Amino acid sequence: MGRYRTHHPHFLVSPKRFKRIIPLPEYPCSHNPDNPLSVSALKALEEARDFFPPFGKLEKPEQNHFTKFHGPLKLDITVKERPPTSEEFSRILRILTDRLGAKTLHTFTHPSVLATLREHPTNIPMLAQLVSRTPEILRWPVIIDWHGKKCSLGGEDYKVFMRTAAVKRKEALLKDIERRKKREKAREKALAKAAKAEEEKMRESGEY
Repeated sequence: MGRYRTHHPHFLVSPKRFKRIIPLPEYPCSHNPDNPLSVSALKALEEARDFFPPFGKLEKPEQNHFTKFHGPLKLDITVKERPPTSEEFSRILRILTDRLGAKTLHTFTHPSVLATLREHPTNIPMLAQLVSRTPEILRWPVIIDWHGKKCSLGGEDYKVFMRTAAVKRKEALLKDIERRKKREKAREKALAKAAKAEEEKMRESGEY
């Protein structure tokens, strides 16, 4: 495996060091392989994980600061080919409530499909059972960012996750570069001081 080059030509980041300094966003994904939106969203996330940048084709190269940082985004995607559990639905609903200010179970469902059913979910366990029996009612895929308290339903907003990861990655790289530059300056200063001390010592001994 090669080395990831930053936009500073004299600084290289090895894959091992890259993993240490760059945060690894974890995105659990409830995926339905029979759902086109779920397939396309998961494919985009996997491409962002394996190739970088994910948005290079959408922006002019000279204006796309993401191209200055080569290498994968280091996304950690946990794919589960099943709907969320009752506990996961509860946690996701809390996230959506905080973000949208509206607490409704219908956020997870397709209105057109729900309208064809006799029963409508009135609580989390009922929603989980209904989705288990009728998977097409769920807005697949369900992609979660637990740390960032964000959730993508039906293929919406998942690109925001990738952009957020890219920005964090850039910030972490720049901080690491700055730390390394400071260490290099301190090293050069120490070497210069040692050389000066050696020179003075030689002068005092008459060897200079």
